Amino acid sequence: MFVIDMKKGFYVSFFINIGLAILLLLMTILYFTKGTSSKEENLGLQQLSISDADIDFKSDVYAYHVTIDETVDSLDLGYVAYEKDAKIKVKGNENFKEGNNQIVITVTEDSKDDKVYYIIVEKVVIETGEELERDLDLSDDM
Repeated sequence: MFVIDMKKGFYVSFFINIGLAILLLLMTILYFTKGTSSKEENLGLQQLSISDADIDFKSDVYAYHVTIDETVDSLDLGYVAYEKDAKIKVKGNENFKEGNNQIVITVTEDSKDDKVYYIIVEKVVIETGEELERDLDLSDDM
């Protein structure tokens, strides 16, 4: 006949419950640790705006394109970093030439990789009616 010792049953049940508690604790730690690492992926700029230009900014998109006319020599940029102690450096936001120009925004945070955002600024020259007529040679001299 098979007889179950009640003491052994108690110990088995006790150790199973301890094992489940440890497993639950590890799962909780992993869940919150994973949440922290995804936050680290969002480091960089929280907001980026350009006056007189509509960009759909997302912190995980690192390149943008804007078109400006010939009278604009620099852009009025607004930006906010996720980390308050982050250092933001902007290069190339002056003296735009006709064609494509590049602005580089670098966000540096202590002990983390730099995040770099690029804005391609296309400067176009809009010709007046007289210039178009001259270029197309549509004058009455024909």
